[in-house]
Amino acid sequence: MAGHSKWANIQHRKGAQDKKRAALFARLSKEITIASKLGGPDPDANPRLRLAINNARGQSMPKDNIKRAVDKGQGGAGEEYFDIRYEGFGPGGVGIIVEASTDNKNRAASEIRAAFSKNGGNLGETGSVSFGFEQVGEIEYPAEAGDEMEVMEAAIDAGATDVESDEEGHWIYTEREDLIKAIDKLRRGISELNREGRQRLLQSFEEVNEHFQDLFTKLFGGGHAHLELTEADDPLDAGLEIMASPPGKKLQNLTLLSGGEQALTALSLLFAVFLTNPAPICVLDEVDAPLDDANVDRFCSMLEEMSKQESTRFLIITHHRMTMARMDRLYGVTMSERGVSQLVSVDLQQAEEIRESA
Repeated sequence: MAGHSKWANIQHRKGAQDKKRAALFARLSKEITIASKLGGPDPDANPRLRLAINNARGQSMPKDNIKRAVDKGQGGAGEEYFDIRYEGFGPGGVGIIVEASTDNKNRAASEIRAAFSKNGGNLGETGSVSFGFEQVGEIEYPAEAGDEMEVMEAAIDAGATDVESDEEGHWIYTEREDLIKAIDKLRRGISELNREGRQRLLQSFEEVNEHFQDLFTKLFGGGHAHLELTEADDPLDAGLEIMASPPGKKLQNLTLLSGGEQALTALSLLFAVFLTNPAPICVLDEVDAPLDDANVDRFCSMLEEMSKQESTRFLIITHHRMTMARMDRLYGVTMSERGVSQLVSVDLQQAEEIRESA
């Protein structure tokens, strides 16, 4: 019975949570539908819809639910909603402004009047409260953004109407219309940056993928591989999967390859990125450690080819004799006397010339 009781409690709690979540999603969906109906389905051109969608995303509302709510607002059927403002006074004469969206003005007025009366207040005439308020835009900065005078000077130069500062932060006030314009301008700028970022990302991805396929075949002496964007339609939110097929093996994910094959595949991707955006110096630390002699030979051959094609110096940290033998210059640390380390270097090309001349 104890186990049954525990399961019942879990079911009860989950049911209550699901009920609250469903009510929240219903309220958010309604706001999205109203905003879509009144201002259009484009969030970039409809600030109210944009805010409603952002609030829904903040509550982890599924994308499909948001899309259905937007489409419902554009369906042409269903209720017609109105935005209404009510003004009144609460206990102690506190001024209250209520902004509501409703499909029935009479019902909304009756319910709001009842709420005021039930809590010791009363509805007032239009303008009886709003005359004492003004709509402003508020921008908040943390205290470490600057001292009071610096923030005030910067805000006034930018067109702010007032600034308040204390030990917790800075609050900058401006005209509501100015803030909305600034937000819209900022969002358009972000949208443009995202658009350009997608284009550049896809362009770089195709270039890296092309280099990766070529280098993979060279390092493995055959086979094929490619990169895939996964999990999202937007490249900026997508994940990356590496699919590889070494000679004699089927195409599979990188994680299913052996240690040596994973190392060679990773090197292929590393150098593919490097070829897409070269640098003057490339440092490789023990990258040949998991490779056998045949693969070390291919790795060194690829380095020689890249060093001739690109104006890049490769600095390799290694303990592998074959890698050392294929380098142009060696650097090492020796201890000719106990406790005394000495850095030595050998130019292998010059050493070969001396040996041949001797």
